[in-house]
Amino acid sequence: MKDISAIGINKLTQWCYDTDYEQFVKDMGFEDFTEDYNHEKFRYMQTRLAMWLGSLSEKSLKNLAVAINNKGSRYETNNKK
Repeated sequence: MKDISAIGINKLTQWCYDTDYEQFVKDMGFEDFTEDYNHEKFRYMQTRLAMWLGSLSEKSLKNLAVAINNKGSRYETNNKK
């Protein structure tokens, strides 16, 4: 499994731009957390990226790396026909 340092800044920023709330919760493995917690983390990801990254646990950082490295842009995925 790749760690957060292997994802690259371009992949990270593209994932942040492409990801909606529902995909964010799924990718980050936050299904068991409260809506308030998830919304706060999602808002931090959108507005305070460095703060959000710094607040993530090692497990969450690994989930993020997996999501970014395995999915790419949903725009690209949805438009491949």
